[in-house]
Amino acid sequence: MAPITPEEAYERQEQGWELPMHLPPNTSVYQYSGFTDLQGAVSQAYEHFSDNNQSPIVGFTGISQEELEKHIESIPGRIDYYPTLHTLILTILSYPHELAAGVTSSLWQ
Repeated sequence: MAPITPEEAYERQEQGWELPMHLPPNTSVYQYSGFTDLQGAVSQAYEHFSDNNQSPIVGFTGISQEELEKHIESIPGRIDYYPTLHTLILTILSYPHELAAGVTSSLWQ
């Protein structure tokens, strides 16, 4: 599964589709083509995140709410879903980052 090309992104912007503004500019976005491909893209993004310090965020367009609900328990990471855009934004979690976040939040309690 390859990320959406800049041309495809431009075409989608012309049609009124936008990623939520809070995403980093190097976020990979894919057209959803099945759960197996989603898992592969997430695995690849995790490798880039952990090895190359790339963005921990991956986007998927064209995923229906029904499809998301079918697989929600198996999707790793933190999920943000935009039903009107049929867009899933997935933040990849890594153990060191989550451990640090847990320690930090416990300090404030």
